[in-house]
Amino acid sequence: MPVPAQGGWGWRLWRAILSLLTYLAFSLRPNARNDSLSDKMDDKRAVFRGGMHNSDVRDQNKRLVLSTIAVNPDCSVADLARTTGLAPQSVMRVVDQLLLEGLILRGEQASRDSGRRGQPSTPLRLNPSGAYAVGCKLGWRHMHIVLCNMVGDILGEVQQGYSYPDYERLLSDASASIGTLIAKIPAKHRDRFLRIGVAHPFHMSHGLFALAAPERQHDDWNGRNIAEEMSAATGFPTISFNDGKAACWGEFCFRDHPRPRNLAYLNVGTFVGSGLIVGSKLWEGSSGRSVNLGSMTICENESASRTSQELASVFAFEKLLERSGLLIPHGDPDDWDWDDLEPVTSNWINDAAAAFSKVVANTASILEVDTVIIDGGIPRNVVSRLVEAVEAKLSEFPEQMFEWPRILAGRLGRSSTAIGAALRPVTQAYFL
Repeated sequence: MPVPAQGGWGWRLWRAILSLLTYLAFSLRPNARNDSLSDKMDDKRAVFRGGMHNSDVRDQNKRLVLSTIAVNPDCSVADLARTTGLAPQSVMRVVDQLLLEGLILRGEQASRDSGRRGQPSTPLRLNPSGAYAVGCKLGWRHMHIVLCNMVGDILGEVQQGYSYPDYERLLSDASASIGTLIAKIPAKHRDRFLRIGVAHPFHMSHGLFALAAPERQHDDWNGRNIAEEMSAATGFPTISFNDGKAACWGEFCFRDHPRPRNLAYLNVGTFVGSGLIVGSKLWEGSSGRSVNLGSMTICENESASRTSQELASVFAFEKLLERSGLLIPHGDPDDWDWDDLEPVTSNWINDAAAAFSKVVANTASILEVDTVIIDGGIPRNVVSRLVEAVEAKLSEFPEQMFEWPRILAGRLGRSSTAIGAALRPVTQAYFL
């Protein structure tokens, strides 16, 4: 292709095309990138092809750099440039802005290795006091509220048990407790509070029948918006999440890196909560009601079908205790002596494992799930026994053309929902 004469419009068009081709070749060059962020970095590069404004590009780059620092603490500017694919000058501008906003901190300069050129690198990490949020779990029989900082540390918490979730009482008690927790934030950082994340079952009115709650509670939970009313009561913006998905997100955030990109999550509580991570993103669906694995139908034999809720929940365990003539212990199931409730405990674990193994098999047959996490508000040793029993049940299934996902015990226990509800607003505000 001949080069136009210099100075004319043809020459200017030629220079523009050459610059564009050079930029594309640079942008799409191979990079050594963190696998867990690769898809999101591709999304970042798509910004330039999608016609976004400069402010959108800057916000996307800030989120990219923060996300990279979060999974690679103590990385340097050079590390960030290599991992994100951004130019070093662009990374430096973003880092300076994040330091100014108090979202990251500089560590001590690394000592210069003998024989290495250039200035010693300065490690960067998230600033724990860069942001704050409250996570509020309104469960079937348990309220748990936590104040978390940017890295998920719990700075204060409130817990309360009850026989059924009374709407008015929960709204009043939760709002008062949230105000007390937010007051714990240092005054100079009070403007870094983001919002309240409230997590509760979206089908709350359905389960109230099983808990023998008064009829008016069904109307309250059906006809009112807890997030809007909590925002009005506290004076802080509030968003709502499904409790199972909040717990799933909390557990995902606390997994070691590299995190599993695709995982299913099962939470044993009064009823079974669940969540799904696909491509390192929480799958919420259009209404937030998707991935209700607790309602998945389990075929016990040719004539009987039940849901996993009926076999693997604490409510199901209580029914087994009643049928065995044993008293249901008082207090939180996490504090019960489950060993003292044998052989009912073993029978329940066997039933729950049979149900969960089928849920795992069905889910893995549809989605590329490589990890399943089982957790809940029950003792750690019971969770471990349940995980082992699910693995044993899966080994009895017919051989598949794929490997079963690995089954792991969760780490957060009964705190997972509240922590996840607090971390979700932080993620939405600052990370990819």
